[in-house]
Amino acid sequence: MGILETYRVKWSLEKTARDILQNFFDHERTLENVNFDLTKDAGRYRVRISNSAEYDHRMLLHIGATDKTSGMCAGGFGEGAKIAALILLRDYGFERVTYASSDWQVRFSLCPLPEDDYPKPVRGLFAEITNTGKKINGNYIELIASSKENAEAILGARNLFYSPDNPDFSNPVLDVPGTGRFKLLSTEKDQRSGNLYIAGQRTNYYEDKWQTVEDVNLWVARSDLLPKDRDRGKISFSEMDSLIDHLVQNSPNDKLEAALFAMKPIWDKPMYSTQVGYKIMEKTVHRMAESGMKYAFENQYLADNLPYSAMLIKENLKSSGYKVVPPFFKQLGMKGAMEKYKELQSHFRIEASRLEARRIGLLQQAAALFGKENKEVWVYDAESEKNIIHGQYNNEFIWLSKQTLTYDFGKALATYVHELDHKYGTDQSAEFSSALTGSMATIMTAMGEKKKDFALLRREWAPEAKSENLFARLFGSMHVDR
Repeated sequence: MGILETYRVKWSLEKTARDILQNFFDHERTLENVNFDLTKDAGRYRVRISNSAEYDHRMLLHIGATDKTSGMCAGGFGEGAKIAALILLRDYGFERVTYASSDWQVRFSLCPLPEDDYPKPVRGLFAEITNTGKKINGNYIELIASSKENAEAILGARNLFYSPDNPDFSNPVLDVPGTGRFKLLSTEKDQRSGNLYIAGQRTNYYEDKWQTVEDVNLWVARSDLLPKDRDRGKISFSEMDSLIDHLVQNSPNDKLEAALFAMKPIWDKPMYSTQVGYKIMEKTVHRMAESGMKYAFENQYLADNLPYSAMLIKENLKSSGYKVVPPFFKQLGMKGAMEKYKELQSHFRIEASRLEARRIGLLQQAAALFGKENKEVWVYDAESEKNIIHGQYNNEFIWLSKQTLTYDFGKALATYVHELDHKYGTDQSAEFSSALTGSMATIMTAMGEKKKDFALLRREWAPEAKSENLFARLFGSMHVDR
């Protein structure tokens, strides 16, 4: 064959098996009608793979010989069968590699070259061609191995291609014949990322390993991005973006709608905007919004239109049972997290109990000790309103939740002072930040000068409470509640 065992080509066993099965897959674009058989005889394992296609044995004997002219086919270099035989015999301990079709067999082996053929002893790849005199239907490849593990690895490569038995293709949330499909993986505990298939063939995505496609198994019929290099290559981030565009733009609205709502388990999953699951949702929402679609989403879902500086608000919303999802969902009519936050600032006043009224008075006395101008306090129930906000500034008064009035003295006072300083601006404003810093400096001084007064107020707040470091509790709570 003119191929020496010193030929410096290195393939993994999986890659070698993939190259063998590629030839069967290309016949019908599926492995559905390919037969796989593994038997053991005299301590050896025989793998036989067969289907109905027939071809001329001369295609196996020349580097460059190929009938793969379709853009749907990988390879096309006319070397795969020869190199696969060399790899199996040389590197993985296979004892026999036989191809057969019609009335012929070609058996590959590694044997020493005649002395006159090469200047030093070396083995080369040989092909023994036999006319069997008995025609078979279709073709097969038969491999003999001493290792069961290696024999099973050949069969395991089946799932690198499309077939109805490949679990990567089962139960898709989107399936558009001739365009593509994807299967959601978020509910599968041991699999967080899936595989990419282009024209039915598993393809690497940005790394030379499998399971790199975040949240889904993705199958796209588009074949123009099928890598044509010798090692099948891999798809880049930008090429993946193009594949997702193709899938979304060529899917009908009703199927996209069903797929988007089937992805609800990952709507609020922390994701980067470059991840495949995120991109599919984003492009699907844009497509549906362009069609004028709007939905009445469940109340707990909020589109994340909060500024980055409002991370605490987002976390408080989540801890209160809200699901904060990517901002593009707002295009379909979902309420924004910012709008929900503003909505939560409107409260229903309730009558303060005697204990609550007494504690409000203590907060006002404490604020007066360091020169704060007090305001009337109105009480509301954050629990009944399912509210994440425990204090709110108003030009005429201060809202405090009844839950705030159950805190220890330092934390409750911190909330009250925080709200008083909103006279100067919002949480994100420089004016508010400056005022709050000034309050902290004033309190530090006052707590040193009027230590006994603060201690008395604390004891009146909760006579049964153990002694606390009021300074640490107060300043450790200044940004907790709003």
